[in-house]
Amino acid sequence: MPVALRRLSAAWRFAVVGALVSVPVGIVLELLPYSATTLAGSVMIFGAAVAGALAARYSTDPDAAGARAGALGGVVGVITSLVTAVTAPTGTQSSVVSLLFAGVVVVCLAPLFGLACGRLGAWVDDAVTGRGRAG
Repeated sequence: MPVALRRLSAAWRFAVVGALVSVPVGIVLELLPYSATTLAGSVMIFGAAVAGALAARYSTDPDAAGARAGALGGVVGVITSLVTAVTAPTGTQSSVVSLLFAGVVVVCLAPLFGLACGRLGAWVDDAVTGRGRAG
């Protein structure tokens, strides 16, 4: 494991791994015809679910891992929106102020989606492995 990842807390490590795992899934889903999927949404949903499942598997807080993966997805969403706005033709550029406002909203709401998907990933891991059952 790289030294930079070892310095992170367990929740952040699982969030980064979940985000990286979800990138190829997001790219494939984005290339499908009539798809409304974005890379940031993939990180917020799939990445957070993977992070939550990994955190549950290794006895770490899946809520924290999912929320952090959701935050990473929000950052990806803001960066892609800004790059799209800056590289758009001059007549179609949106207001930078409205983009920043939307970015703040996305970054604030993304961890909540990540938290919910992290819990879902932990629940799926517990259901599949049977560790959540008493007995």
